[in-house]
Amino acid sequence: MSDVPSSSFATTLRKIRGRTISVLTRVQHVTGPVISVFVVVHLAAPLAANFGGSPLSSQVMLLGREYYQRFEPLAVFAPLALHLAASILKRILIGKPPAPTMLALTGYSAAFLVLPHLVTHRLTPKLFASPADVDYELPKFLLHHFPLRSALLYSLLTGVVLMHAGEGAALIARRATGKRILPRTPTRIVCSAVAVTAMAGVLVMYRERSWIYDARDALYADVLAEVPFYSASATIAR
Repeated sequence: MSDVPSSSFATTLRKIRGRTISVLTRVQHVTGPVISVFVVVHLAAPLAANFGGSPLSSQVMLLGREYYQRFEPLAVFAPLALHLAASILKRILIGKPPAPTMLALTGYSAAFLVLPHLVTHRLTPKLFASPADVDYELPKFLLHHFPLRSALLYSLLTGVVLMHAGEGAALIARRATGKRILPRTPTRIVCSAVAVTAMAGVLVMYRERSWIYDARDALYADVLAEVPFYSASATIAR
């Protein structure tokens, strides 16, 4: 008889675990599209550089700011935090790690790569400069003074984020409809094409001359001096 309560308790735990995993999956599926909207808005600027260089990119970025900076905590940071937390907790609850998938590999890689991007382009400039001083001249400044490092970070982040978004969209669509309406190979080709086009825009900006004055140049150097990924070399940029 003593085994009955123990068995009942184990069954209850399994039910709670299953329901929790189901809730976490819903959190992933709800926050994923919200993050994807932000990614589309954010990537519109480097894509625009293919047609009008950094001036057009800065104008597109200013339009995008109306969307995500006004509601940044709710539109960007909260979905990102919830998506990542749900993914980690779900992985812990599942227990034995399954074979790595493209969705998981790109997701955790994106979480790792977004940190230097966020610190360099958002958090640190916010401490030193007004929003009017931070446009696409900052990425251009990074590309001119730290070309290999910056190009590597931009290309890796863009590639893994787009691939993760594509894999996630295909999974959500398949579970919602019961059909594979977003085939894997075409989806990956489209995501890769968008990533390459965005990086072509970055190349356009790299080839442009700088349009900033000495005061803005010094401001960007001061910003980079506080960024761990660039601080050791920031004196070169001054």
